[in-house]
Amino acid sequence: MTCRLLSFALSCALLAGCGAASTSRDTARGYALDNLACSADADCCVVFDGCLTEGLIVLAKDRDHVADLLKSAPQDMCTACMNPALQARCEKGVCTGKIIQEGTSCDYNLLQPFVTDHCGSIALPTGCAEVSPTRGSALRISCGGTAH
Repeated sequence: MTCRLLSFALSCALLAGCGAASTSRDTARGYALDNLACSADADCCVVFDGCLTEGLIVLAKDRDHVADLLKSAPQDMCTACMNPALQARCEKGVCTGKIIQEGTSCDYNLLQPFVTDHCGSIALPTGCAEVSPTRGSALRISCGGTAH
């Protein structure tokens, strides 16, 4: 029993504490909510968390604030993955994220604009396609196209 408690305590310490206060990353993720109302693609932005290689779909008015929050977030447990290529869209009056899928004729080198912070949609390179995330919400999309 003592060993289990010690193991649990160590796990909590490694994960920055059980019930630890939320970080600026958690606050930033709070801006990537369902039902972000929009009227055009330009109302929606992708902001990347370079540490966790995750794209957040947020409103244009919140873009700079979310980017600042992510820059100040802990950088000690980062992934070793590339940002997913994402498009910000306004569909049926709600912001959503789309993954830019590489095809046989889609050159990843042409996707640089899609892996950096941007607002609105960007013209797709020839041979590339937009697809919906593999599961979950289209507002937090990580490396590999998995939505959270």
